[in-house]
Amino acid sequence: MKAAVTKALPADLIVRVPVTIVDNDGGQLYIPVTNLPLFIQRRALKNPVFATQLQRAMLEKQFAPLSLLLYFDEAQAGNILSPDLTKKLLLGYVAIAELGLLQLETSWMDLCAFSHNSVHDVTGGWSKVFKEVVLALDNFGMEAGFPCPVPGHEPFWLRLKITCVTGDLDSLRCFYDWKGSGSIKMCLVCKNVVSQSSGLAAYDSSLVDVADPDFSKCALWSNEELEQVWDKPATNPSTTNKGRKHEEKAAGFNIYNREGLLADNKSRRLTPVTSVFLIQCMVTTAMG
Repeated sequence: MKAAVTKALPADLIVRVPVTIVDNDGGQLYIPVTNLPLFIQRRALKNPVFATQLQRAMLEKQFAPLSLLLYFDEAQAGNILSPDLTKKLLLGYVAIAELGLLQLETSWMDLCAFSHNSVHDVTGGWSKVFKEVVLALDNFGMEAGFPCPVPGHEPFWLRLKITCVTGDLDSLRCFYDWKGSGSIKMCLVCKNVVSQSSGLAAYDSSLVDVADPDFSKCALWSNEELEQVWDKPATNPSTTNKGRKHEEKAAGFNIYNREGLLADNKSRRLTPVTSVFLIQCMVTTAMG
């Protein structure tokens, strides 16, 4: 047994989510995930302004769930020009959209953290880890709601629902088991954008070359269409490894990873590709 990272929050605020790793004794890796309802309750007790803002947002939405945003990014310690996977972390954060001020780091709450190096041996890879994080969030029962205290007043019922997944390109590729530029259908959200090297757009007017500047030609995936793509290996799988690789290259996703987030009916409906918002930041390093 091993932990993904050293715990930074109080122990009772951490839920240890197990994922199986590939080894001879069936070991497990434990991903620390913040117990979000408990974290919010404690923060509300210490911060009356935060509690009042949450209560006002619930009233304005007539007690419908508030929108929970998931954001994933990476941090690299040491020399970024000489990456060391043992010093690279994948970090997860959450924010409540209705509270606004999302440009401030104080609006985001810690969700999870794990090292790149620790995930390499997980059965199902990165997408499996993300799936377990999403399912852990759902197990907190936040959409049904939980009591949130307001210092000096009666508590109110707070409801939260995941509505958006955001992050940089690498985070989203890992999250959805997306192949990216290594496939024919290379766009995460468009079903008809194909690579230049495939040459397919010249023979099929429904397809769009990735270099085509006319975005109006792009057709977005629907959740139902993408579910059909991911469900095919379960109902009509290819019988050879070569055939499976060809299917995945054509689909744009690692659809034969049956441990992945989009292969699971529950997790893919909690965080569908249609909820994605891509943030691709350019990092500039000044060297003296």
